[in-house]
Amino acid sequence: MRPKGKPSELEARRLQAVELLKAGKKSSEVAKLLGASASSVKRWKDALRQGGTDALKAKRHPGRTPRLTKAQKAELVLLLACGPRAAGYATDHWTSPQARDLIQRHFGVVFHVGYVWQLLRDLGWGKQSNGVSRDIIPVERPVLCASTVSSEAAELDEENAGETSSGHVFTIPPMHAAPAPAVESSFA
Repeated sequence: MRPKGKPSELEARRLQAVELLKAGKKSSEVAKLLGASASSVKRWKDALRQGGTDALKAKRHPGRTPRLTKAQKAELVLLLACGPRAAGYATDHWTSPQARDLIQRHFGVVFHVGYVWQLLRDLGWGKQSNGVSRDIIPVERPVLCASTVSSEAAELDEENAGETSSGHVFTIPPMHAAPAPAVESSFA
């Protein structure tokens, strides 16, 4: 079991063990002094012998690889900014189940509906209180959003249409609303 403490504190403990071993202390004495097991001190001693003090330094543990890349998250923000109607839903505001369905259809990644609202929150979207649609002010949508949503997402998902009670409802924050593109017109 990993002892409690920050990685830098545990590294300092290992380096302190090295100093005590160099000073002639036995592994069992070092273990008692530092509150470590004798097998840990032996493992540190072996690591020092094989890789020097670098082998005792704290290592970064980055965690699990994200299921959506940064580019996919940016694309998701654009898809969501187009609104649920552009994705084929009959509502004006996103719910977690709708967003989950869009992510699954567009990126092939399945998330639990409970995680989707956390993902949307991390992307800068806000949860509406009580998920009641009438309390939400509609947000303007970019003009050319429909072209960014894949054609397969254009079919209405009857199962999730109008769903607000079982999922959180989200609106686009101003920073994510894409500006309307300039329209050039020429008269012949």
